[in-house]
Parts: sequence; C-alpha cells; structure tokens
Amino acid sequence: MKKIILFAAIFISSQSLAQDLAENFKDSFVTNKAKIIEMLNKEKQVIDSEITCINSAASRENMKTCHDQKRAQMDALRSERKELRQERMEKRKEKLSEKSAEKSE
Repeated sequence: MKKIILFAAIFISSQSLAQDLAENFKDSFVTNKAKIIEMLNKEKQVIDSEITCINSAASRENMKTCHDQKRAQMDALRSERKELRQERMEKRKEKLSEKSAEKSE
C-alpha cells in the first residue's frame, strides 16, 4: 500500500513539474517570437526607407547615397544582434559553470 501511495505522489509531482516546464517553454517561445518579429520589422523599415530614397533619386550618385545609408543602418542592426548574441552566450556559460559547481559539491 505504501508503494502505491509513493508511486502516486511521485507521478503527481512529475506531472506538475512537466506542466511548469511546458508553461516556461511557451513563455520563452512567445518572448523569442516577439524579439524576432521586432528585429524583422526594424530591417523592413530600413529596406522601406531605401526604396523610398531610390524612388526619389534623380541620379546614380543619389542612388549610391541611398545604398550607403541602408548599408550603415543594416550594419548597426547587425552589431546590435551580435551584442545580444554575446550576452546570451555569457548567460549560458554562467549557467553551465553554476551547474558544474553544483555537481562538484
């Protein structure tokens, strides 16, 4: 009888843990999705501004200026993404070092 109660308790606790993990995954998925959409919208704004600039250009030099502006804006977006990527990598490294420290204790 004790084994059945113990098994039921373990089963119930594992179910609640699984639900918590699923909710955390959904939250992180929604957050990541919003970040991706935000970055794509920024890129779209840059491209739309280049299209507007090219449509109003009267010469090849004006078109070159439009392209140079777009390149500078896209480089800024790329560097922003690179910084975010580095921050995520540092967080991952910290978590790994914490886990390895816990295991060694």
